[in-house]
Amino acid sequence: MALHVTEFPNYSIVIPAFNESARIVGALRSVLACVRERGWRAEVIVVNDGSRDATAELVKAFAADAPEVRMIENPGNRGKGYSVRNGLLQAFGEVVMFTDADLSAPIGGG
Repeated sequence: MALHVTEFPNYSIVIPAFNESARIVGALRSVLACVRERGWRAEVIVVNDGSRDATAELVKAFAADAPEVRMIENPGNRGKGYSVRNGLLQAFGEVVMFTDADLSAPIGGG
């Protein structure tokens, strides 16, 4: 089913991820909490950069209960710059931003 223009999110949040199984679920919880608390119409895009750990499986499981989350798979490990660009190019939001899986730049501003 095609999206109608009114269904597009206002915000897209891109999270590049390479072997982030230890923290990706916590990052997704934090980002979604912020999105939902603010009532944003947003999508959260995890760009899996060829992870060899359980990152992809964890994101898929999380996304099953969080319709805001989707995952993009890079064709192998291409690096952070490639991952961010890939996510930005596939984002639907009017405003697109990114954060690292360690949330070193917290989305909530604190």
